[in-house]
Amino acid sequence: MTQIRLSAEKEMHMGEELFEAAQNLVVSTKETAATSQDSSAAVKEIVATMEDSNVLSENISKKIKDVSNVANITSSDVAQGVAKIEDNVQQLHEIFDANQQTIEGIKNLSEKIESIWDIVTLINNVADQAKIIAFNAELEASTAGEAGKSFRIVANEIRRLSDGIIDGTREIKEKINEIQHSSDSLILASESSTEKINIGYETANGLGEKFESIKKSAEITASSALDIADIIQQQASASEQILIALKEISAGVENFTVATDNISGAAENVRKISEDLNNASHDE
Repeated sequence: MTQIRLSAEKEMHMGEELFEAAQNLVVSTKETAATSQDSSAAVKEIVATMEDSNVLSENISKKIKDVSNVANITSSDVAQGVAKIEDNVQQLHEIFDANQQTIEGIKNLSEKIESIWDIVTLINNVADQAKIIAFNAELEASTAGEAGKSFRIVANEIRRLSDGIIDGTREIKEKINEIQHSSDSLILASESSTEKINIGYETANGLGEKFESIKKSAEITASSALDIADIIQQQASASEQILIALKEISAGVENFTVATDNISGAAENVRKISEDLNNASHDE
């Protein structure tokens, strides 16, 4: 009887230990299952965030590429504008040179006109002298009587020709004055045109520099945009790899959660069995 009692007590003690172990296993598996579910939910949230981030990165990359394309188009348009400005500058330079040549030609013509004026003045002075001499000769001839009649006629004709020369030189001087005045006006107009051409030339040069600066800025923008797009693409690729790994982790956590639930169920069954055995041992 003593042996049976000892055996029963031993069985009862083992049953209590089995019950306690089963109960601890149930609690542990439930806690593990809860933790696994929380981890699975957290991983799913991270996966969703990563997917949204990838979509956002793709949209940003597309927008940046659009910016790069616009910058390239701007750079091309500006380059055409710079080429046209350079053509205009070249034409202005040619007009400036032609205008300078015109001014020089007019000044040379003015100098020649002044030379003609001097010659006409000399002719006019000679005609005046001839007129005075002819007048004196005519007076002398009138005192000579019949003998000086022919000489008086010649002197009178010389004086008449001198008057004609003087009248002609006067008209020539008037025409020279008109030409000189027109030349001076033309020089002033040409110099004014030259000044305006210079202003246009400087403005075109300044505009060309501005366009060149815009072109360089557009090129830098396009290049920087492409660099940023490449970086975002690299980040997107890295994020995609992380996303794949997270999905695998999520699947593993879900499988682990299912397995933990199964273990928890089995542990609960073991606890119930051990409880029944423990109760049976106490009843004996």
